[in-house]
Amino acid sequence: MLSWRDLVRLAWRCLFVQMSWNFKGFQNLGRLWVLSPFLRRWHHDRMDLPFCSRYGSYFNTNVFLLPTVLAATLALEEKDREGQSVPLDGVAFGQAVMAPVAAVGDALFWGGLRPLIVLGAVVLAWFGYTWSPWLALLLFVLLTTYVRLYGVFKGYALGPQVVGLIQQFRLAGCAVVLKQMSLVVLGSFAALLADALVAEPAVALSGPLLVGLVAALTLAWGLCCCRRVVATVLLWWCAVAVAMATAML
Repeated sequence: MLSWRDLVRLAWRCLFVQMSWNFKGFQNLGRLWVLSPFLRRWHHDRMDLPFCSRYGSYFNTNVFLLPTVLAATLALEEKDREGQSVPLDGVAFGQAVMAPVAAVGDALFWGGLRPLIVLGAVVLAWFGYTWSPWLALLLFVLLTTYVRLYGVFKGYALGPQVVGLIQQFRLAGCAVVLKQMSLVVLGSFAALLADALVAEPAVALSGPLLVGLVAALTLAWGLCCCRRVVATVLLWWCAVAVAMATAML
């Protein structure tokens, strides 16, 4: 049975999965590296190439929900080692859930949470709070770290039933709500800029307010249109930098 230290170690190792990302198997090598200490503990007499190659097949899922998936995989491997009946082995479980988990996780974290947090940082930077980018970074890291740790413990405790827990949280619906909140924040920010343009048109047309408005419109365009062409995170931080520079002028 894995201890809480083992599970924290699993979550820690998941942070480095993307370092071995490749075009053929995507996260397959990273998955094998994360699981190898625990598989070696249980199957030290079987850790040969054929056994390890099972986890060398194609694998790709959301990085923040990856600890949940791999912890459930280890729960299945442990039960199989103890001779208990399991509905499917660890490899088959990973192949079955990686795509749905990737779709839900990417929509929630990359398409919902991150834009909302960075938009909030843009607004705060506009009002002169130059520390807002660091706040956005800290908030995103804390939230995703909590998800990683909560998921790794629940994944190991529930095994394949953790999929039902993910469904209960309605993460896809949460992603939609976060995207709607981002649009509300962006629209409110645009209204503030438009009001400033009307109040001081001479200053706005030749000064920082016009630059801020262009930054907001560029951010909105980037979020909606050019995700596949330009790195979205670059657009976000450019908008934060422009808003900060505008506020200090």
